[in-house]
Amino acid sequence: MRIHSKDDGAALVEFALIATLLFTILFGIIEFGLAFRDWLSVTSSTREGARVAAAAGNEPDADCAILNAMTGPLLAVPTDDADTFRVFIYKANNDGSISGEFQEFTANDGTSLDPVDCNKSWDRVTNGYPPANRKVTFDDLDTVGIRIEFTHQWVTGFFPGGNPDWTDDAIMRMEPKSFASP
Repeated sequence: MRIHSKDDGAALVEFALIATLLFTILFGIIEFGLAFRDWLSVTSSTREGARVAAAAGNEPDADCAILNAMTGPLLAVPTDDADTFRVFIYKANNDGSISGEFQEFTANDGTSLDPVDCNKSWDRVTNGYPPANRKVTFDDLDTVGIRIEFTHQWVTGFFPGGNPDWTDDAIMRMEPKSFASP
């Protein structure tokens, strides 16, 4: 014969309270981990793009080389649409800001990023800083910047307020192609 007590079901209620807290922490850790992965991929991509931009200088295919170098790290970031990434190749002011001369690219709609064919993966939106205009002589070097603006896609939907827009910049001085003025 079983004696009923007032404590029946208390363990179930305690488990429900603790499980809610544990699942909240678990989903938060997963979401922040995925966001951190995306952020590291994008910062790695901007640094790689700036290194290639500094070395490629005013070569005719410099933009394609820059975009190809940036595509590798970006493959780790899940993308849903073309608005996920906007890439700017720009002439930087002394303080590192965009001078007004820039190329803007967006990821092609409906295609995945292709690390081999930049024309397949990227659309040029503006053409205000073509490679031919980049100064690469020893006494007159441009400072080139790479900016990625991207929308992080939350995976679990755990955080309210929509998907955040993040920006990352990397700036480097051009490598000289000649050591005398033209």
